[in-house]
Amino acid sequence: MEFAVVPFDPVTASREEWRRYHAYRRRRHAETYPEDPLSDDETIETLLRRPHPEWDATRFVVLVPADEQVGELAVEHTREGAPSHETNKHLAFLDVEVLRPHRRRGIGGAMFAKGVEEARARGRTVLQSWVEEEDGRAFADSLGAKVVQHRQQNRLQLERLDWAMVAGWAKDGLARSPKTRVRWFKNHIDDDVLPTYCPIYTEVFNQQPFGDQDVGDFIFTPENFREREARMASVGATWTTAIAQEEDGAISGLTETWYYPDEATMMFQGFTAVREADRGRGLGKWLKAVMLLRVHAEYPQVRTIVTNNASENAAMLAINERLGFRTYRKAVVAQMTLEEAERYLAGRPQVTPPSSARSPRAGT
Repeated sequence: MEFAVVPFDPVTASREEWRRYHAYRRRRHAETYPEDPLSDDETIETLLRRPHPEWDATRFVVLVPADEQVGELAVEHTREGAPSHETNKHLAFLDVEVLRPHRRRGIGGAMFAKGVEEARARGRTVLQSWVEEEDGRAFADSLGAKVVQHRQQNRLQLERLDWAMVAGWAKDGLARSPKTRVRWFKNHIDDDVLPTYCPIYTEVFNQQPFGDQDVGDFIFTPENFREREARMASVGATWTTAIAQEEDGAISGLTETWYYPDEATMMFQGFTAVREADRGRGLGKWLKAVMLLRVHAEYPQVRTIVTNNASENAAMLAINERLGFRTYRKAVVAQMTLEEAERYLAGRPQVTPPSSARSPRAGT
């Protein structure tokens, strides 16, 4: 089959390149999440054009005759000089996708080879991908990639939520920690809190289970959060954060959500965590409860809460299950060394394409 793997730069892409890209992503969305709302073109273009202070991505698309896009590749990596670079400069995250009618024609293999080439050029020695679909798992297995973590997307249908239980959790949280207050932030962490928020966020983020992933610590700085604010504002989205703040000003727990207007019926639950020294007080349940009550009051159009969890995160999964979250999709993080990938490609120049591989995202 004739095809070409060509660069795609969101900053310089022409209208024709964007037309092909959006036509492709609509078809891919219909294959993977047909029941979910689809982000509009302007939102996607704005987000992909905006540089990130920590991460960089090199992108490619696959074109077949008639100038149709049938696949895409992103190779993501930390930027040199970024706070998380020194501990993760060995990593490259490969995001490979091929439309189902075009699989098993060598396209995925060509993109994988291109991803390996890009990782080598940037001195990356470990490759990771988030793999959802069965043929993607089979491809990862054929490469000899190791499954280093199991993950799952969990969803809560708000119409089934026991709101009396949630109100009880909120009331109980206050009773158990009367000197702790919940403090709210919308699209902006206050200047007096941010210097404390960043190290706590960094601490608890790196305490979450990463399975056997070869990753170092991820460092969150004021620049990270100010960029997040600007990114959300650029597409009219809302980032809401709640923290549990102790009498001495220390932050003992946090939770956050994201809402995009073009995905009006869905809310995305971000990171939720409690500082190790403050666990056992029900703070996680309290924060989850007050956030749900706020979502219910401020976003009556929302029907579904979506979150991603490590399957090893028993404590958070237990809270989510009691709330009514149910597993919607399962995924794995697959990992291999650059040496293993190059050895495989040297022995088998033609490979069967994977279906879907996504870069890991933080869950709760």
